[in-house]
Amino acid sequence: MIEGTNPFYFSFLFFGLCFILFLICSLRITFKYLNLNYNPSTLEKGSFMKMRIVALLLAITMIMLAVSGCTDTGSTGEEIDNPEIGSVSDAVSLDEVPAGFEMIGERQLDSGSVLDGVGSEDTVVEATQGIYKNGDSVEVQISAIECTDTEAAQTLVNDYKNEFNPMAQGERFTEHSINDHFATRIIWHVTEGGEDVPRYAYVWNNDSMVIQVRGTTSDPNLLLTFAEATGY
Repeated sequence: MIEGTNPFYFSFLFFGLCFILFLICSLRITFKYLNLNYNPSTLEKGSFMKMRIVALLLAITMIMLAVSGCTDTGSTGEEIDNPEIGSVSDAVSLDEVPAGFEMIGERQLDSGSVLDGVGSEDTVVEATQGIYKNGDSVEVQISAIECTDTEAAQTLVNDYKNEFNPMAQGERFTEHSINDHFATRIIWHVTEGGEDVPRYAYVWNNDSMVIQVRGTTSDPNLLLTFAEATGY
């Protein structure tokens, strides 16, 4: 058997040839039933030739389809699994760190302390946090939380969002696309230098892993850059 051959095409070829033989036999029986002598002299020559051409074209078409299937090496009929989600450490260690920042450390998180304390030992398998800083002392934290399954990860994200009360003005949550996933951007305000300034966090789940990106910055685009750099 040719490498990459799909057995379906051999079956297709076999039944195609059987169909052509059946068609020829049926024509012979039909002519005999009508008391016609099955040869070119009893039929109009043009009609007989057209019938032969049609039958020949059908045979060639079926054979070409079968041969093309037999020589197709692009598909082996085996299913290709999607790449597995990496470890929480992989998620917080960026291959490409945004300009001006460097990773200053990584720490393990207790299951009960993740996402401001909404996690639990029943749903959180492992959690870690990567910390990045720049020369202006802006700190960005990337937390990766591995949950027991996808449903647990989605529940963790929803529980975290439920910790925030609705805002008097504006929208607390906005949806964004990050690495082909929908992520929620959350806004709240803190007092800094006597002023009310915004803070942001991006949170989403990729299968059973929850990712949160937050920092001491009022620039949501900077955090978005970090979120996209995770690759998750």
